[in-house]
Amino acid sequence: PIGVVSIAVPFIVLCYRRRRRQETEAIRREVIAAMLAEKMIVKSRRWECSSVYRRAPDTKNANSERFDTQPDQLIFGKAAAAVHGLAHFMNVPANDVLLGMATGIAAIEGEFAAHGSVEDRECLHYCLYQAAGESNTVFQDNLKRDCDARGNLLPSRIVPTYDEHGTVNGERPMRLRDFLEHPNSRKAQLEEAHVLALRVYSTAAFSSLNTPLRKRASGESDR
Repeated sequence: PIGVVSIAVPFIVLCYRRRRRQETEAIRREVIAAMLAEKMIVKSRRWECSSVYRRAPDTKNANSERFDTQPDQLIFGKAAAAVHGLAHFMNVPANDVLLGMATGIAAIEGEFAAHGSVEDRECLHYCLYQAAGESNTVFQDNLKRDCDARGNLLPSRIVPTYDEHGTVNGERPMRLRDFLEHPNSRKAQLEEAHVLALRVYSTAAFSSLNTPLRKRASGESDR
């Protein structure tokens, strides 16, 4: 009996301590989620009271402009949901997420090929293989990507060219590699897949990424 007690007591104590740690961690996550949610609500209220942004939303096409949403239309979801992170709402196995992160651009291409629309795939091809402003495809307000209202390439999308002596001899439109080598990308230690994802998200493909998440957050869909 003494031997059994000497084994059982430490085991019980260990289980108790483990359970206490789990309960403490769960409480900590709930508190952090609540604090983040409250912070976002406060920011949205400040934005709503501000007179800086008062453009009416486009009621004809809800996906035509990402920045037309009014503060009172933003979906924050429940505080507890924030603890799970984005991967939880993607409805894919955790291993698939990790594999996609490991394979980078190949995973992005595969995802767009399997599930993207024609427009999504065109946007990915543009960001991955074409120079900024090279495509003549236009989107909202008849605008070309990476160009101003007149169709001219934005100065921020131009990089200098050099001769064999390192002297500037011209300029050219930026490609994906140039965005990767941008000082901001280097400072953030971004990889090529990160930069591609950011570039694609700035195109019309954003709708296919946001809409499913918004529908699930609003309760319209569970996937």
